[in-house]
Amino acid sequence: MESSGIEVFFRSDSRQIWSDCNSSLMFSRVETTHSAIDYFLEYEDGNNRQCIDLSSLLTVNKEPVALWPLTINSLNDCPYVARPGGFASRPHFFKSVPQNLQTKISKVCYNACLNLSSDCNQEEFVSVCFDPSDSQISSWQIYAMQLGASCSIKHEALVRLESPLEEIKGNFRKSYKSLINRSEKIWKSYVVPVNDIPVEWDKFKQLHLQVSSRKTRSGYSWHLQKKAALNNEGFLVVVYKNDENIRTLIGGGFFMTSVSEGVYAVGAYDRRLFDKPVSHIVQLRAIEELKKRSCNWYHVGRCHFPGDSPTPDKKLLSISQFKAGFANYFACSYELTYKFNGHALS
Repeated sequence: MESSGIEVFFRSDSRQIWSDCNSSLMFSRVETTHSAIDYFLEYEDGNNRQCIDLSSLLTVNKEPVALWPLTINSLNDCPYVARPGGFASRPHFFKSVPQNLQTKISKVCYNACLNLSSDCNQEEFVSVCFDPSDSQISSWQIYAMQLGASCSIKHEALVRLESPLEEIKGNFRKSYKSLINRSEKIWKSYVVPVNDIPVEWDKFKQLHLQVSSRKTRSGYSWHLQKKAALNNEGFLVVVYKNDENIRTLIGGGFFMTSVSEGVYAVGAYDRRLFDKPVSHIVQLRAIEELKKRSCNWYHVGRCHFPGDSPTPDKKLLSISQFKAGFANYFACSYELTYKFNGHALS
């Protein structure tokens, strides 16, 4: 990249600078935070999938221009270019970077990904573009399609947090409103204060183990999420039975945050109470907390529909239906697939 005037500084060598720069992004995503990247690296390694972190701070003329989460993952001994936690994404630009420079950097970075993918003997390179704050098609996407990448549209459910809370609640699915009212009467739910995180986190982790009936990931990955909560890069919502004599945790959700957004990271709910409105009240408490933190968006998650290709199963459709009931905004994400067709790049 140096031949194009772009200097690369790996996140691992410039963690403090990376942190300082995060708030200067045009849209600060959770995926650019140390907490999220460290977690996903550990999650992959903890499941015996090698993950090499290439996340980089990009500069031009010594000035920071973008943060770029990037990894080389390995699945069944087959390496592929990605980002921590998903398909590769374009660089995240700072507010001061003009459009023509964004276009130049996007082209250089996309070509770098194609070269890396070719070196990994990938049959295709997949990347995703998603920015709910900007409906304009990115220069990364335009360039990828000019090179022959195909584009499939996915749908993301969000809550626009700039709206007043009562307006947000008014947009909930009608049935959810009565379920939440019922929850507030029969359960005790709240965001755990930082000082109480160590104790409550252990209970939440044990509940997750109990409902999963097996260990799903490494103990260190749990430690990293707890650390995020302690460092105010996330928060834990808990739900207890409303009994003063016996404190029984029946559900909870952990949410990761950045300056601009919040995402639902992991939840655990007593299976015996699946017909009760436990998870609904967790979503409301999270929205309330994200508004307090002045986040712009709550990314509820990907929504699948019956006509999608490939056809989603009933579980995915059910989860999507749940998510959609809280959203007051839907946006498109674009999945770009470049196929090498057996030809190496020149």
